[in-house]
Amino acid sequence: MKHNVPFLIMTFIATVAISLNIYLILNPREILRENKVTKKNSSNLISMMIETTTGNYEEYKDNTWPDAKYKFNETLSGCENGSKLIWDEETRSAKVNAQSSDKCYLYFDHEIFTKYLISLYQKDGDNNMYYHDGVGEYTNSNLETKDFSYRYSGSSASVNNYICFGGECSNNPNDAGYKYLYRIIGLFKNNADQYELKIIKADGATKEDLGDKDDPVGSAYSGVCPYGDANYKGKNYAKLLIYYWNNTNSGSVNMWKDSNLNKINLNTKFYDSIAADYKKIIARHTWVVGGTTNYGNAKEVYESELGTQKITSASINCYTEGNALQARQCNELNDLTYDSNIGLMYISDYMYGTLPQYWNTISYDYRQDVVNNNWLYLGLHEWTISRITDNGSFIRNINILGFVESRANCVSNHNIARPVLYLSSDVKITGGLGTEKNPYKIAIN
Repeated sequence: MKHNVPFLIMTFIATVAISLNIYLILNPREILRENKVTKKNSSNLISMMIETTTGNYEEYKDNTWPDAKYKFNETLSGCENGSKLIWDEETRSAKVNAQSSDKCYLYFDHEIFTKYLISLYQKDGDNNMYYHDGVGEYTNSNLETKDFSYRYSGSSASVNNYICFGGECSNNPNDAGYKYLYRIIGLFKNNADQYELKIIKADGATKEDLGDKDDPVGSAYSGVCPYGDANYKGKNYAKLLIYYWNNTNSGSVNMWKDSNLNKINLNTKFYDSIAADYKKIIARHTWVVGGTTNYGNAKEVYESELGTQKITSASINCYTEGNALQARQCNELNDLTYDSNIGLMYISDYMYGTLPQYWNTISYDYRQDVVNNNWLYLGLHEWTISRITDNGSFIRNINILGFVESRANCVSNHNIARPVLYLSSDVKITGGLGTEKNPYKIAIN
């Protein structure tokens, strides 16, 4: 029950134990600073203090308890005269067992981002999120990846997974902050069994992001986007550029380690353009780049790219630069994985972006109803990180109509690209609702 009557006079008799549910914050009279802690004293029983983006604390003046974006700091919280302060995480409320006249402080820190998002999940489909543990009671739940990831699935309008990364973002393409608007593909476990946020730019890359033929030298830049915006779902078509997956040398192959888009545009130009504070929260990732062997449904493509059927060094499906059609045995470290900060989405990322009822649809057979319910569909020819393993110059790409195809000869074709990266497992959330107009915000201190 929420008490709406403000406490005008708080008097405690030392011999009487009082248990109070606190639901209001009252006006402070004095502010005392101790290191990075700001304590606000008043005649009131309780003050609630929340962590700011700078790591300091300020009084929380709302008439409700801080939501799940904040976690209770038991170490800092307490009472001046020894009363017992109790926080109930389930109900997100507090009470004080007071032995005398006292003044108590509740401190709240920003919550770990992944923990907050997981708290929104109670069952598959909540907040358009699906937990891929291999267990479910919905259509095609048997096609989950079983990698224990949390992935967003559904139409772009229904999936609230927008996030600011790189600066203060905007959903207006005419604002400088539009380039900082990203979306969350999902939560994925790292080698330490901790969840990291995997994010993708909300719109295609521009010259400012990846450069052109002059910036930087060796760029995979090809030109301005020539496909027309009839199917385009973004807002920035006039500024979009297209890129070769590798480069303009006719001898180039479809090995990610040789890709100029990878080495120069994504992991040099784009990475260097990110503000230093944000670089610190990028988790360097080992990308699996062996490719895929089939056009199957979401589960089959996942197994081929990343799962039980992924390419191993025992295969002869890798190729040498300058000799595109000459197969050789793959080297596990140099050919099949690639350590870097920036990459592109997998085909399976894209296929799991649609509603579960379509996960059994073969990737080349996507139709309007499938792509209309896939928030990752942008409506242009778009590169993925996944090569075709039985040909030295073919790449899987997302077609302008939304189905998956083989882009014949990665040298002579060009598509848009959307950078993808992982955020560290300890990144904290500071606000936002995940909508396009009010995206999630993160702490960078």
